[in-house]
Amino acid sequence: LPSERAAELSGRVPWDVWAAQGLVTLIDGPSIEFVVIEQAFEELAQQFDIQGLAYDPWHAEDTTLRMEQATGVPRIAFQQSIRNFAAPTEEWERRVLNRTLRHNGHAVMTWQMGNAVLSV
Repeated sequence: LPSERAAELSGRVPWDVWAAQGLVTLIDGPSIEFVVIEQAFEELAQQFDIQGLAYDPWHAEDTTLRMEQATGVPRIAFQQSIRNFAAPTEEWERRVLNRTLRHNGHAVMTWQMGNAVLSV
């Protein structure tokens, strides 16, 4: 997240705290620097056996192509549409309703889940 945007949101979201805890990365300035994302992905690919890199081809073609070339991790196009999100959303809903959704207590994930609404 750009640090300037994090500062704008600081009254609502504790981005600075999460950055200090190493849970998110803030990028200096007003915009995303894709080289930072590419470098972080290369480091993760050295640590983990990443099977694929899902990306939205709308704006991520060049960046993800460089990431694939640098790491050998194959790209998987995933357009952000209702068609593609329907099945994962249904699975998330099923797990919430069955109380089987679990995560490791990551503060950012907890915040994200708190912003989701499930209508039954």
